[in-house]
Amino acid sequence: MIGDMPEMMVEKLKGESYYEPSISMSCMGGLVCFHNASYPRELILCEVEKGGCRWSSVRNDVVNDGTRLQRMVVTWADVGLPELQKAVQVGALKIV
Repeated sequence: MIGDMPEMMVEKLKGESYYEPSISMSCMGGLVCFHNASYPRELILCEVEKGGCRWSSVRNDVVNDGTRLQRMVVTWADVGLPELQKAVQVGALKIV
């Protein structure tokens, strides 16, 4: 299957950086995530379902005008109730 990213999503992915974009991709199951490492304000998501693509974007609220992340790691994992319970027990659960 081949899907075309909508032009609006491409512009969000490029961002406002003056540098050549460094685009990264992560995927798990039917979800693919793209982000520009040099301008990580938006995550572009592609949900692959029934032979088609459904595109959306999510604003990265961790990055704002006052503070910019120098590095960002995007990863995917299946998280179930046992993992959440363990995170709560050790005090490591932080919902952003």
